[in-house]
Amino acid sequence: MTIIVGYTPSEQAQAALDQGLRLARLSGENVVVVNAGPGGENRHASQLRDKDKVALQEKLQAASDVESEYRELLRGKSTVEEFVTLCAELDPSYVVIGNRKRSGFGRFMMGSVTDELLRALEHPVLCVKPSASPRPEHLPTVADPDVELAPETQLEQREQLEDLGEQPER
Repeated sequence: MTIIVGYTPSEQAQAALDQGLRLARLSGENVVVVNAGPGGENRHASQLRDKDKVALQEKLQAASDVESEYRELLRGKSTVEEFVTLCAELDPSYVVIGNRKRSGFGRFMMGSVTDELLRALEHPVLCVKPSASPRPEHLPTVADPDVELAPETQLEQREQLEDLGEQPER
C-alpha cells in the first residue's frame, strides 16, 4: 500500500511529511509526496521552488529506509481534484496533510483545502499540526491528543475498540 503526503513549502506540510514517513516506517508502506495545484501562469505560493524541491529530495533520500517518490501535479486542476484522481490511482491507506489553525469564520471566508479534502476523499485522512509530536512507536488513534483523524476514521477506530471490549477515550 501507499501513503500519500500533501506537501507545500510550509511548516504544516513539513509536519505532515514527518508523520507520513513515521507511518511508512511502521507499516512498511511507500510514500508518495505530492505538490498539487493549478500550475502554469496561476503560480501559487503553495508550489515548490527549486530550492524547496532540492531540500525535499534530500529529506526523502535521508529517509533511506522508506521507499518514496515526489510528484508535482500542476496540470490546471485544483488541489482537491488532483488528490481525488491520485487516490483513485493509488488507493492509499492514508492521506497525510498539514493543517493550520484557522477560525470557523476564516475557513468560511477563505475556504480551506483541508476541509475540501476531508469531504472529497474516500480514504482516511490524517491532519497533522506543526506542533504535533506523536510517538513514533505507534500509529495514530482516536486517543492521541496531538493528531486529528478524519471523523470517519475516528468512528471506525472507536467501533474496532468497542468490538474488542475496550472503551475508547473521548
